[in-house]
Amino acid sequence: MSYKNMTATELLDISGKPMVMLGGEFTVLRHVSKGIVSEYTWRDGEPVMILFKDVDGRSKTRLGAYLIELKDAFHYADSNGNPSRTLFDHAREACAAMGWDRNDKFAIFNVMTVILEGLPDLIKMPPPPAELERRESISQGKHELTLKLDGRTILERLV
Repeated sequence: MSYKNMTATELLDISGKPMVMLGGEFTVLRHVSKGIVSEYTWRDGEPVMILFKDVDGRSKTRLGAYLIELKDAFHYADSNGNPSRTLFDHAREACAAMGWDRNDKFAIFNVMTVILEGLPDLIKMPPPPAELERRESISQGKHELTLKLDGRTILERLV
């Protein structure tokens, strides 16, 4: 299977957690503001907003992303759209995930702004397309992965 046909649940990081697929074919919206890209897509059938740095393809640094699920939107803003008490802490985590200094107040402010401006789009997202649900249901099958070294099992996971 080529990487273009893989879903986020098929790509795992070194700890076995599913990785986030950026710029996939099922991206509904994409905004770029303050050097931050916000993409809106679905993960496990639920709407998510993914934040990552807006960089050109020549960048040699490894970049991370920060994912906000719809069910966690209350951690970032109240029902009136005002910042929550925990927004600053979450913005610091997002800065660290995206490669900025977690103490950079300018970056934290920009991340807070992008999150608050993006939450209405996250809330208004439509249901996932049928094709995505079909692909995810196929990939939800449990496959066993076993890594052995010199005949000794060092890792077993369900993938």
